[in-house]
Amino acid sequence: MYTILPFNFSRLDDEYLLVNSAGVHHFLHPKAFTDFVRHALPEDSDDYMDLQSKLFAASGSLDLSVRQLAARYRTRMEFLRDFTALHMMVITLRCNQRCEYCQASCADEDAAKYDMLIGTAEKIVDFIFSSPTYEFLLHKFAFSVFRKREELPSA
Repeated sequence: MYTILPFNFSRLDDEYLLVNSAGVHHFLHPKAFTDFVRHALPEDSDDYMDLQSKLFAASGSLDLSVRQLAARYRTRMEFLRDFTALHMMVITLRCNQRCEYCQASCADEDAAKYDMLIGTAEKIVDFIFSSPTYEFLLHKFAFSVFRKREELPSA
């Protein structure tokens, strides 16, 4: 007797689509699906072997199958660990480069009121270094306007 592991399903035309929590999918014909959920699918059938290899069913050690499913799930969701890998800062709007890709607006050279305060910049850098990712990309807009730290506006 086999154990059915958690999955979602939906009927698509003349087949059932099964998807487990690791994102693995499998299609079954209605009779095979009905047999599977009623624990009547022969364990030596091709359908059952596919379902077992894709972790929809477990024979023998349930603990091992659950650990394998958890490992696949963890691998699938690993991208969430790096959710803060890209940081974009608009330091000032006083830029006349007008880069095609830039999303920041453009202001006159004397529009210093739109410049980021040094305290704000320091808090942003602290936040970036406190993020859970091991690598990050910092994209700055219009940073070349300031030649040295003394030119940055202070609080």
